[in-house]
Amino acid sequence: MLEYTTFFWSVKVCQIDYAQPISRDLNLFGALVPITAFLDIHVKPESLAEAPDVIHDTLLATRAFDGCLGVDVLVDTEDPTHFVLVEKWISLDHDTAYRTYRAGPGKSSLGTILSGTPVLTKFEIATDI
Repeated sequence: MLEYTTFFWSVKVCQIDYAQPISRDLNLFGALVPITAFLDIHVKPESLAEAPDVIHDTLLATRAFDGCLGVDVLVDTEDPTHFVLVEKWISLDHDTAYRTYRAGPGKSSLGTILSGTPVLTKFEIATDI
């Protein structure tokens, strides 16, 4: 990477080697492609009172994890046991590292209050639309 400095600003120029495959996490300009993950969960009705605390405690580690840009929690207006966690990640690699952490040493107690298997869906920005 080359760096040019002027009196008013600094500009970094990246070089792209088009002969090399581009990482799925990088766009053509070498910038990371953010990922938005939706985790759709249903809480057991008998666990509804403790759900906010369990979700909050789980999200403390999520929000602090490397690459997490933030997490919003949505609650269904017609079904208070239905939540969608909207996670934003710097890249797919960061999201994958987080999922690996949660499947291993970072396992949370979230599963104890769920009535079924969560559904995880990942999206990236469609820049060509």
